[in-house]
Amino acid sequence: MTIVDYVADSFPWANLMPYDAIGRAQLRMFVELFNSRFNPYIFRILMSGSVEVQKPNFELLLAGAREANIHIVQQWQRPSSGGGPFWLGNRFGYVEIVLAPVVNTLVVLKHYRGVEIPETIEYAAFNHWRSEFAKSPLFVKPCPSNQEMIAAFEKVVV
Repeated sequence: MTIVDYVADSFPWANLMPYDAIGRAQLRMFVELFNSRFNPYIFRILMSGSVEVQKPNFELLLAGAREANIHIVQQWQRPSSGGGPFWLGNRFGYVEIVLAPVVNTLVVLKHYRGVEIPETIEYAAFNHWRSEFAKSPLFVKPCPSNQEMIAAFEKVVV
């Protein structure tokens, strides 16, 4: 995240972040939401061989995904976003760069634990956002394939 902050600050014409302070604050709050309400639960589920530990963590992960869904909908309704499909409208930016690796671990979660974010209305914006950036060449080119992600986690998943 520090490197992306450096690039965004050093090259403002790259348009990785909103121009206004409120927009940047909303962006940072969304990233923090992932860091606190999403990411920890993915790894707790993966690192636990116990269904008793996995189930409550999956419920917390779903709660974080619902909260993320609400924030995405709110963002897309703001004039500055242009209605999606990325955080900054049609521009792949800071949020996608920082959060893509986290969201990409959902492939690993599905493979090893058989759980995934449901394709229901309460997760619709989240799933749309995720599927759109997963198709972007700015995501596909530098990211490992699904099989490479699964193989990378093989030794650490209990």
